[in-house]
Amino acid sequence: SLKRSWQITRGNVWNLFIFYLIVLGINILGVLCLGIGLFASIPTSMIALAFVYRRLLGESKRETDKQAGSYYGLEEKPADKNGKTRFGFFFFLFSGCIIALFYLASDILPPETQDLIPERYEISAEENAYTYLDMAIDSLNLTEDERIIIREYLKGETVEKDVIAGILERNAESLGLARQALLCDALVVPKFTHMLAPHQPYLDPWRHIVRLMRAESIYERQDGNYSKAADMCIDLLYFGNMVQEEPETLIQYLVGIALLEIGLEEMRELVRDPHAPDKELAKIEEVLADMGPYDSGLVRAMKAEYVFSVNWIDYLLDRRNQPVFSNISRGYN
Repeated sequence: SLKRSWQITRGNVWNLFIFYLIVLGINILGVLCLGIGLFASIPTSMIALAFVYRRLLGESKRETDKQAGSYYGLEEKPADKNGKTRFGFFFFLFSGCIIALFYLASDILPPETQDLIPERYEISAEENAYTYLDMAIDSLNLTEDERIIIREYLKGETVEKDVIAGILERNAESLGLARQALLCDALVVPKFTHMLAPHQPYLDPWRHIVRLMRAESIYERQDGNYSKAADMCIDLLYFGNMVQEEPETLIQYLVGIALLEIGLEEMRELVRDPHAPDKELAKIEEVLADMGPYDSGLVRAMKAEYVFSVNWIDYLLDRRNQPVFSNISRGYN
């Protein structure tokens, strides 16, 4: 491959060097245009690189054909220069657009940043779902082997009924506290002690609690208790929705969506069950209509990531005694 690369670039090294400098300059202009110019400069660069590669490949092939033609006494056909002319026109047209965009963007005021800081809600401990979820985590009684058994049970593998019943019975207090948390108005996690490295150790235990809730729903459904199974399915949906609704990090939002998917999977299994009563399915339908929206949680999570990024930039610049971004809070309002 190296020999082939040398063959197709032979005689064009300086031209390629100048070409790459032009491409680099265009992309630098794209970055200087507040990054917006990259939407035009990157596709232009990719098209230019592809065109140059095709041209070099074509010239190498023509050189090979020329040598073969001279050997067999054939005449060389003149090369078509229209493609080169068209490429030059569009290449310099895009370059002019990038330069014009750079000059136009130089007068644009920096964006308002206060709207990019998510508002933090302050509620009492009694109204905060986190209070009861924290107690549910403390009451969680699951060994590593039992966690594996629960995962296998959720996948549809055969597990003895008494084993599942025993696990659910030992964790009845934890599940009860989780249901109590769903009656609260909101889920507000504690403030981060270090804004540069937000730590949320409670997310993994929440997954174990949700798996237990689904295992209980499957257990009741297989036992013919469709009313309890539907109630557990509804609790699963509320749990995932509550976690993703007001996230403090992007990870929390993604975990909330994953927990919500567990509830939706159990809902699908319940709907596919031919013995499930229509009135129980109607209850789930009403809950689904009241859930969401899901985009607001994502917007809040992205705002939180923005704050973390700015805090890191401030931290690195403070170490050099060059404070900037002074108009942005280091935490939430």
